[in-house]
Amino acid sequence: MINLYNLFYKIFYKILRLKLLTAFKVFYFVLINNVSKYPAYVNDFENLASVKFNSKYCLSFSSGTAAFYSAILSLKLQRNSNVLLSKITFPSVVRVLKFLGYNLYFFDTNEYFQPIYKKEFTEREYDLAIITHPFGFVVSPNNYNRFISEKTKLIFDCSHVHGLKYNNKNLNELADISFMSLQGQKAISGGEGGIILTNDSTYHQRMIELSHPGHNLNNFFKEFTGMSKNLKLRMHPLAAAIALTDLKNIEKKNQKLRDKIEKIYSFLSNKNNLELSGFKINETGGYHFGIPIYFKDVKNQKLNWPLVKYNWPRNYDFKNNPSHEKLYSVFDKILFIDLNWIKSNSFLYIKSKLDFIIK
Repeated sequence: MINLYNLFYKIFYKILRLKLLTAFKVFYFVLINNVSKYPAYVNDFENLASVKFNSKYCLSFSSGTAAFYSAILSLKLQRNSNVLLSKITFPSVVRVLKFLGYNLYFFDTNEYFQPIYKKEFTEREYDLAIITHPFGFVVSPNNYNRFISEKTKLIFDCSHVHGLKYNNKNLNELADISFMSLQGQKAISGGEGGIILTNDSTYHQRMIELSHPGHNLNNFFKEFTGMSKNLKLRMHPLAAAIALTDLKNIEKKNQKLRDKIEKIYSFLSNKNNLELSGFKINETGGYHFGIPIYFKDVKNQKLNWPLVKYNWPRNYDFKNNPSHEKLYSVFDKILFIDLNWIKSNSFLYIKSKLDFIIK
């Protein structure tokens, strides 16, 4: 009986406690009608994110795309600036760049999401490089630094790598500005929302004035109702209340999931149709969507649950329909093990299921 009680406690109680505590907080804030503008708990969320990610400044937004839009405006790039980015870049980010009239240059990635070097990329100067770190894996600076100069500004999309560290530094510390989506099933989720992280006071100040009317921190427009230099893009306060629990526990969540994923990759390494040596588990964290598996011959592998495809566009021709057919994609050889399925099942069950469906 004691063993059953301990099992129940370990599996359910802590999870329920965190979820019920979040639900109570949200209910309380709604009850006292403290759900708009900048209540203290939004500032608490931003301050904790700054501490967790060792960033001088954090600013919350209505979405990851909104955070990116304000971030790129804060750089004050000229129209027709040269921007280098990966073909694994979220489509809404590309749309923002096209809307602002920049010259876009896309680099390919290998099966492990690392940039493929081509000499042609070093024949011009880039004003900005946008590096997307996908599905919990870091894109190594050694692989993208060959394309850029010291003058090139860096923006990281860290939406899939919440809490990831690289060489004992938070990943966001390696960029001028990093942004994260807090949408859906991401490691830190507010249902919807986003944040930026930066150590540059000028960029932070500009983003407040661009997008955050009513913000009381060093805001030139704070005395004027509804005033900002651009679109109002601030986060709904309740998203901060919901995301706070995930933020507080991000290290434990990452470590627990990393341990399970390491076991899964170790087990799958003996499968003849898989090549997994390039996925470095010690350089992972955050995670999103699913765990990638690189097949030597993916065409002969049946797509059975929990194996899923990632339907990424092959090109970004927004005037017509985005195509899945025109260009080779790294996703031609990669399938994913659904992340929520991994989270909700024991390793023994995962092992037996994958042993059955992966030949």
